[in-house]
Amino acid sequence: MAKHTTVLDVVERHLQFPRSRSGGVSRRLQENGLLPTGLRTAAPDLDEDQVIDLVIALASDVTLHEAADAVRAFHRMTPGGVHLEGAPQTIPNAPIAVSILVEDARAGVAAPMQERSVA
Repeated sequence: MAKHTTVLDVVERHLQFPRSRSGGVSRRLQENGLLPTGLRTAAPDLDEDQVIDLVIALASDVTLHEAADAVRAFHRMTPGGVHLEGAPQTIPNAPIAVSILVEDARAGVAAPMQERSVA
């Protein structure tokens, strides 16, 4: 967990999204119940999934009023774009797949190399 303000600082420093943009997108996500609002005197804590949601909204490069919809669309996505209506709940959606990649990166697990066909 990290403080909301710290996350915004880190996003600006490492991902180069201006604080003004990430702050506006973050507010929209808060207004739509996708990020916590915290208290008047204390910034909320964000977990890893909420940080990913913020980065997805920023990377989607949508207008402010479309940010929450972009995150909701991301939550419905699956690796490879497979439609999962009626499928077992054990099949991971995009947020789960991204979380697994983050954990692998933290653990230093190298992704398997994919063979490229030369045409």
